[in-house]
Amino acid sequence: MKFTAGIGISEASGSTAGLTFSRNRYGAYVRARAIPVQPGSTRQLDARAALTYLTRAWSTILTPVQRAGWTLYGEAVTLTDSLGQSYKLPGNSWYIKLNAVRYYTRGSALIVQDAPASTVQIVPLTVGTTTAAVQIDGSLAVSSSIVDQAALAAPGDSFVWGHVSRPLGVGENFYKAPWYPCGWTVEAALANQPTLYIGSTSKLYPHLAGQRLAIEFAVSQKDGRQSNFTRKYVTTTAA
Repeated sequence: MKFTAGIGISEASGSTAGLTFSRNRYGAYVRARAIPVQPGSTRQLDARAALTYLTRAWSTILTPVQRAGWTLYGEAVTLTDSLGQSYKLPGNSWYIKLNAVRYYTRGSALIVQDAPASTVQIVPLTVGTTTAAVQIDGSLAVSSSIVDQAALAAPGDSFVWGHVSRPLGVGENFYKAPWYPCGWTVEAALANQPTLYIGSTSKLYPHLAGQRLAIEFAVSQKDGRQSNFTRKYVTTTAA
């Protein structure tokens, strides 16, 4: 639970006493707290496996010099929370944060053990036309044209991954979660290609032509640094 004190509380974010405080572009709001379910799905178990592996790797695989490098990286990088307040993460949190998606999508072979040498934020992808086609088996094939490939300039083990939402209502414009992975594309396959094919989702929901979805794309560079997500809203079509 985060809050900014004023006369009473001027801003709040998080949950307490059965209530959740948040905000959107229309201002602050409060709602009843929803307790997340624990479905034990394959995706949930895979995410937990990634966190378990990385937590153990921090103390058993990384050398003292590598851990010190991540600590220095954490001291040099400042983040902003949901209330606009600045904060820093410790080194082990950065190690897990930047490697979780690499482990989850690519396996342990591409884990970045050394902290990034640069603290410069990666430029988010600039994407153009994005499509989501419902396949015969009910999965969803997502592709997008890349307008600016600056974020993909670094050679090597950089890649793009995507998230797709559940089907959205007509007036639903502030989607937050849950997100489901819709594949990834390695950097080598992106060179000089105007179209990014990000892959197919599993059949998490009954996908039908005409559904409205939110899709997000992000980049993980060779050194582990990640861009913010670029979001697109699309209407599904038949393959």
